[in-house]
Amino acid sequence: MPYLMLRRSLLRLSNGGGYGNWGDSHRPHRPLVADPRIDEWILDNEIWLRREHRDWRHGLVTLVDAETIFPNSLLSETARIITRSDDLPGFTILGETRRQELRIQPSTDSFKRTFLAMSDGLLRNMDWANIIIAGGIVLGSLVNVNPPQHEPEWSLSDIDIYIHGLSPGDATAKICHIYDVFRSNLPHHMRTLTVRNSKTITFYAEYPLRRIQIILKLASDPKDVLLNFDLDICSMGWDGSDVWMLPRAARALETGYNTFTMNLIQGHYLSERKASQPQRIFKYARKGYGLRFLPVYMTSVDHDINSLAEEARTWAWHRYLYITELPARDGIFTRADLDDAVGFRRTRPLSSFTHLMRHVAFWEMGQTFSNIIIEKDHWASTSYDTDDNIPRQQYAWDARFNGAAFSASIIRSNMEDVDEWRLNDFRGRLRQHGVLCNDQLNRAQRMTSASNVKDILGTEKDIRMLVLLPVDFAIYANALVNEAQADAGSEERRLLEPVVNGMADIPTTQQEGLFLWTIGPQLMWQHMDRRIDELFEVLYAFRRANRTMDEDSQISRFTKELLRRETSALDRGVDEFVAFGEWLSLTPQ
Repeated sequence: MPYLMLRRSLLRLSNGGGYGNWGDSHRPHRPLVADPRIDEWILDNEIWLRREHRDWRHGLVTLVDAETIFPNSLLSETARIITRSDDLPGFTILGETRRQELRIQPSTDSFKRTFLAMSDGLLRNMDWANIIIAGGIVLGSLVNVNPPQHEPEWSLSDIDIYIHGLSPGDATAKICHIYDVFRSNLPHHMRTLTVRNSKTITFYAEYPLRRIQIILKLASDPKDVLLNFDLDICSMGWDGSDVWMLPRAARALETGYNTFTMNLIQGHYLSERKASQPQRIFKYARKGYGLRFLPVYMTSVDHDINSLAEEARTWAWHRYLYITELPARDGIFTRADLDDAVGFRRTRPLSSFTHLMRHVAFWEMGQTFSNIIIEKDHWASTSYDTDDNIPRQQYAWDARFNGAAFSASIIRSNMEDVDEWRLNDFRGRLRQHGVLCNDQLNRAQRMTSASNVKDILGTEKDIRMLVLLPVDFAIYANALVNEAQADAGSEERRLLEPVVNGMADIPTTQQEGLFLWTIGPQLMWQHMDRRIDELFEVLYAFRRANRTMDEDSQISRFTKELLRRETSALDRGVDEFVAFGEWLSLTPQ
């Protein structure tokens, strides 16, 4: 049953005074906004949504449905005002900036006008076929009801573009079209910059004009894009005609909370729903959307979640008292300073409930103490999914932004990557593979930049990363990619080549080889072929395992990295609540 039908049924029941199994007949006029069974139903309904339907729109909701999906709302000429409930059952965190009342656009036309203003008109006259824009800019356009007086928290949102229903070649052509539209909407004299990494291509003009980020992940349709989002509040998109929302996105607007599931912890980009990252959770907490654990999760375990949370807060408070005795630049402590002081970088922030709550406690302190800054958004480079796409030298995205200087910082960052390989090579592994000077490694580049999209898609700007791995695996990888490219009818391009021997045959006499992993336009699209996606995950694991160049521990590091990158336990059939109990029981080291 679609979500819209459920809410219509509940609305009729509330107006008629009979709730059946859904509530208390003594409250005939309350539309059950706080009933947790709505949230549980949404989670179950998403399984149904993931099935193939003849029409991808089936089961989604739009602004036209607002009267039904937001029963505690009033419509005016300028906004729809949603009144949120304060008695939501369950365990909630990060709700300090949540608003009791939310104003959203009253109609699709008003959204369209606001989006045009917030996107700086950069996509005017774009062909919207096979395109959906999703994420923060859509949410920002929805809640900014008085343009152009935009609220500060949305000033840095990128325009995230997803391409669906196209072949890799046609999708690449679509990127060129988007760039042409972007360029045509800028003053003739204004310079542009295009930046590429293994996950995205981003267009820059001058600050504060929006950055346009194209996600290099093919999708079958807009619903496929929305279902992959980690946070509920982000699972909404704009296709140029309508605002499309998953039921969980509409529910997040209604409650002010994202609903916790183990997909936030164990999801994977190769899975149906990717895991979240701590910076995203805190970013949207700052925008007014906390995190809610439903009662069904709390009753599924023996642990007292509230007690575990208070223990983590006490721990964090003691660490804060210790940290404040340390010197800090201008008396300000960033999350990086806190992480360094308490050893957070040894373990991922979402690795356990206790670890998450320690970060939450610091975030809560940051709402009280002005000398704690948990997150900063003002970096020029945007990241997606993996830290292999984040430059070492972060460059500020503010009034000081300069395209030429940013390009230079990308080059320096690539050089520092190469330097790290040499500096960590205490045992001479690079020399064993014929590397005698930096020039042999300088072709490596994790990020590239160009003044236009044509150049960024050229061979010179291909992503090339160093990776140490068994020679027989490299031979297998090249054969697998060639097979996948042949099946797709695309031009075959070699994935791995020896660093020193150039395009010569891979030496089979060696057990290990140093290779250059090249990602050109033919291979840059995720979800083009499952075999290539899985192969890339293994290569990322090899790459990270050898960052320290320590042979003695590389097997254990590789195993750890591969386990971290594999598809989630949920995809392997592990029960959601069993996985939750195990995660809750983990103790930070």
